This record gives sequence, C-alpha cells and structure tokens, in this order.
Amino acid sequence: MPDKEVVEAPTQVDPDIERQAKGMGWVPKDKFRGDASKWRPADEYVQRAEEFPQIAKSVIRRYKDTIKRYQQENGAALIQGKKERS
Repeated sequence: MPDKEVVEAPTQVDPDIERQAKGMGWVPKDKFRGDASKWRPADEYVQRAEEFPQIAKSVIRRYKDTIKRYQQENGAALIQGKKERS
C-alpha cells in the first residue's frame, strides 16, 4: 500500500489576533525570511511576546526607530518648505 501524503489543513486564525501579531512584527509563513523552524503562528507569537520581555523590547525599539525616522523626514521636509517660501 503506498504511503499517503499528509497535508496540514490551514488553521483559522482570529483576525484580531493576526492584526495584533502583525503590529508586533509577525509575518505569515509565506513571507517569513528567517529560519523556517523559528516561524510561529500568530496566536503563539502574541502569547510568546507576552511571556518574553525581550520580544516586547524589540517591538518597542522598532517602533521608536520608526518614530525617529518619521520625525527626521518630516522635520527635513518642514525645513525645506520654509526655505522655499522664503
């Protein structure tokens, strides 16, 4: 008797959990660029983030970097706009 291929059924994820996970840096498996064995489903990612402070610190650092970049870009645009009006 030939071996049957086992196919995992896609699991349904709560859209709110997935949205929260994405906000924390999670990506779907097909877009994950790291070691495939380290990818986690959205619900597990959120749970682990709550359990492991270093993950939370990483998320906070990323948000701070994003805010700083936006401030620099907007500040430069504001200065440029003032120079053009002068």
